[in-house]
Amino acid sequence: MLPGFDDITAPLTDEEMKLLPMFIKGLSWRIGSANAITNATIRKLFREKKDIIISDACVRKIVSYISRNEILEGLIATSKGYFISRNLKEVTDYENSLYGRELAISERRKVVSKYKQKLLKQQQHSFIYK
Repeated sequence: MLPGFDDITAPLTDEEMKLLPMFIKGLSWRIGSANAITNATIRKLFREKKDIIISDACVRKIVSYISRNEILEGLIATSKGYFISRNLKEVTDYENSLYGRELAISERRKVVSKYKQKLLKQQQHSFIYK
């Protein structure tokens, strides 16, 4: 579990585990970008067809679980929504997108680390002069 991202990285709750088979079934036939489904549409379908209200974070968490556990091979997320890709270019583009986000997060972490060091130095100086 990642601090600050508990709603996405925590283990699935019992309620989320009950939703998992419905997600797997619903996503399994969404092959190709033309069949993509958005987070908002997933939530709307659960609300209208099952009378279940779920958050956008819950959808992301369950989809992430499916992807990380390789339950639906080729499951990707784009601005069009979630779908299974059998297309090498789409998968490559998705991999590149993930890599770009990984690099951006790494750069942000370095900036935060640098700022933390600055705070530590300030704290040490203020302790010395008190």
